[in-house]
Amino acid sequence: MRASTALNGQLIAWCALLGGCGSSATPAVLAPAITVQPANLSVAVGTAVNFSVTVSGTAPLSYQWKRDGADITGATSASVALPAAQLADTHSKWSVTVRNGAGSVSNAEASLSVSGIGLVAGAVDTGGYVDGVGSDARFGCVTGDCPGRTRRLVPRAG
Repeated sequence: MRASTALNGQLIAWCALLGGCGSSATPAVLAPAITVQPANLSVAVGTAVNFSVTVSGTAPLSYQWKRDGADITGATSASVALPAAQLADTHSKWSVTVRNGAGSVSNAEASLSVSGIGLVAGAVDTGGYVDGVGSDARFGCVTGDCPGRTRRLVPRAG
């Protein structure tokens, strides 16, 4: 049993039963909020990449990462990894949606920029074209007796 009375302009609440006063109210479930956004990243070809997010809100929280708007299968934690960035990953957009019983929130997209020169298996002859003017490239042999060489790529004349 609960009783309330006003005394000297203040409201005083007290309990009359031996069990004391307790709240039977269910604690509030807080919707997720992103407190640290994933950062935009610029990496070299072959670099491991990790996007992560820090979130507040009432557990349990569920995560779903997306790349360029499409769900990434199995990417359901606070971070997502790309083992080795490739040129094809340049300008990709990464986002996550976090949900719980009170709602959901999505981050501002993070972008990935990858620099370097893509390598192609096989021979490069003098008639071929290579993208990456101004970058250093290392050439070497898989078979035979030839040392690796580093050369600065320059625009082809004419």
